[in-house]
Amino acid sequence: MALFKRRFADVVSRQLDLFSADNRAELDAIAAARRRYNASEAEEANEAFGEYAELRRDAADDLLELRDHYAAAMADEHEATYRKTFLQGACRRFPELAEDLRADARLDREIEREEDEDR
Repeated sequence: MALFKRRFADVVSRQLDLFSADNRAELDAIAAARRRYNASEAEEANEAFGEYAELRRDAADDLLELRDHYAAAMADEHEATYRKTFLQGACRRFPELAEDLRADARLDREIEREEDEDR
């Protein structure tokens, strides 16, 4: 298992490098929206946070799409290790997206539990 985790760490690192390069404008927009939210007056805070949260969620969705596309071509016995490695790497690399990425991982675990219970 450790061999696959190391191998996936390299793959994930390269995927995150490409994501960062390909989505630089999107990541910069998230940082700018966070700054606008932090600097906003009380009356503007709700709208500013909504914009920030939407940009963050969109970027997290793009990352998860990248992960899912790669995982779809993988043997089932390695998929969980890859997904865990991806989540750890993505949260470390993009801490601003970590909350959204972890929420998706929790949802995935709940769905898996429900499917296991139905069997």
